[in-house]
Amino acid sequence: MGESGSVGLGTFGGRLIAAAGQVRAAAGPDTGAAPACCAAPGSLGDLAADLHRRWGIAVWQAHEAAERAADRLTDLGTDLGTAAARYRDIDHQAAQAVRRAGEPR
Repeated sequence: MGESGSVGLGTFGGRLIAAAGQVRAAAGPDTGAAPACCAAPGSLGDLAADLHRRWGIAVWQAHEAAERAADRLTDLGTDLGTAAARYRDIDHQAAQAVRRAGEPR
């Protein structure tokens, strides 16, 4: 059934779904509390607060992009699993037809 080490569609689809879970787990949007320097008086505190705000926005954008990628991986994994199931059914039906064709009448 193919060369050794090959991976079937269903197995590959399952791996993609697992990878999507890992992407979701690794892409948490935790930006943490603002550092103490954000509370500094004057322009230094304003600059620190602005940098922290921009960093928080960038973290959330990266998180949202990772979530979208994980969703696409999950969808692809599910589609591959469905295709594998359909091919299994067709392969089984073909094998039955071949066996029936070889039976004496």
